[in-house]
This record gives sequence, C-alpha cells and structure tokens, in this order.
Amino acid sequence: MYKVFNDNIPLIIHSDYSHLEEHDNFLYVKIEKDDEWDYLIKNMWKIDGVEGLSIYAEDLEKSWSKFQDNFKVVRAAGGIIVNEHDEVLVIERNGMLDLPKGHIENGELAKEAALREVEEECGLKSHKIVSSNPKVSYHIYYLNEIMVLKKTFWFSMNSSIKEKLIAQTEEGISEIIWMDKRTIELNKDRFYSSLLDLLV
Repeated sequence: MYKVFNDNIPLIIHSDYSHLEEHDNFLYVKIEKDDEWDYLIKNMWKIDGVEGLSIYAEDLEKSWSKFQDNFKVVRAAGGIIVNEHDEVLVIERNGMLDLPKGHIENGELAKEAALREVEEECGLKSHKIVSSNPKVSYHIYYLNEIMVLKKTFWFSMNSSIKEKLIAQTEEGISEIIWMDKRTIELNKDRFYSSLLDLLV
C-alpha cells in the first residue's frame, strides 16, 4: 500500500480489497489500464467534497511505477526527534507546524541528510538515529507548474531537552518547540496530514 498526500487529501493505492473500508467522503476507483493514471492525476483532486481517494490496482508495484511516471520525483530526509521526556521536536515553518527535513544532496545517504538537516534547521548537535528503518511519506506539490512527488525518509532520533535550539530563519522557521503527544493532538489542525500519520 502507498499513501500520497496532495493539499492534505490522501490518495491510497492498494491491491487488497480489505482496504476498501468505509470512509466518509472517500472516492473509490479501480485502475484497469495504465493510461487511466494521467486522467486521474489531473482531475481527481478537483472533485468537491472528496476528502480522500482509495485506488485499487491488481498489480500494485506496476501501478505505483506508472503513477510515479507522471511526476518529477525528489527525495528528502528528516527526523522525528524525541527527548528524555518523550516529547517530539516540532518546528513552525511559514505558519504551519512541521518536522525538520530537507533534500538529499547528490552522493548523500538518506540518514546523513536527515542528521544534517536537523542540525541546520534546529541547531542540534547531540542528536542520534535510533532506528535504521525510516518511515516514509509522500506528498505532491507544484514547482513552476511541474508536478513534484516528494519521497521523505523519516528517521527516529534521540536528543536532549537541555541542548540549545537555534531556528534556521532563512528557511522560514520561526519557532522550535518540544511537544508532548497531547499537545500535538490539540494542535493537529496546524500539522500537514502526512505528518500526523507519523506522529499519532
């Protein structure tokens, strides 16, 4: 199963009928031909009242490959950083609550990029990766009228609440906050939906 977000609207691509659960205001589609992707991608986000899309494809990996063919695919990496009080490091970027992340540079491993981006955006130096199996999120955005599919690797990290935090203001970061799970839940409307999948 793959889940992709566009403007907080999830698109779930799957090959298992058990994923055809009842969701209010979800659109259910079965892909039968490869050329159907082009029409769906251009039109599926424009239907009023649709809060999500569930797309069934018999050959999941083939369909996922055909889906990606419609985008410029970029790779990024970031951190889900937890302190000794089980709080998560959250940044405020351009008015939204976010997690530190950035593009993977040429020749750079995803975990190296994640560590670098966390240091650059938050000023942390003691952070360490605690799991070598990152979570992955996908979201779509437009760059100069080109549709981009961003694949982000999220590494679980540990750091200390005692370390000084320095916001990278040139990246639009205005605040860095340690948040417990209850505070995240209370502020979930300020997070991108793709991040809530990682946090709650």
